[in-house]
Amino acid sequence: MANTAKTNTEERVDVYVPRGGAHEDPNLYVCINGKEFLIPKGKTSNVPVYVKETIETYYRTQTYQEKHSQALIDKTHTPTNM
Repeated sequence: MANTAKTNTEERVDVYVPRGGAHEDPNLYVCINGKEFLIPKGKTSNVPVYVKETIETYYRTQTYQEKHSQALIDKTHTPTNM
């Protein structure tokens, strides 16, 4: 039978979270499978690898959403009867 005991040593990496706007929360809240992380914006933090991957996915998704929204807005400004 395989040994399934977990160790407390997780691989950690540095991640930089960009600073938000003046009226935004100064921290980024991340919760993965019940583990909560509060990461300060505008600073580099040392986090587990899976947290960095989640943050990167979040920002990629946000960028995609902004581009897609702008494309839809631009599409509404072009006449369809041309």
